[in-house]
Amino acid sequence: MTDEQVRKLLDEAVRKAGSQVAAAARLGISDAYLSDLRRGKRQPGPKVLAALGLARRDVYEKDGKR
Repeated sequence: MTDEQVRKLLDEAVRKAGSQVAAAARLGISDAYLSDLRRGKRQPGPKVLAALGLARRDVYEKDGKR
């Protein structure tokens, strides 16, 4: 899942909650942090990812140059 897709999930959570303030409360985070997440200014931490049913995984891919 891309960062953009995670931001779309956050946008959907805001839509379902009715406001960014309500969504932040449901996620157990501040409104300012949620705003930063939605704008791509910060990366979601484990608490936010867990609330979205996600977990961070690092992936390494061959770049095709060798």
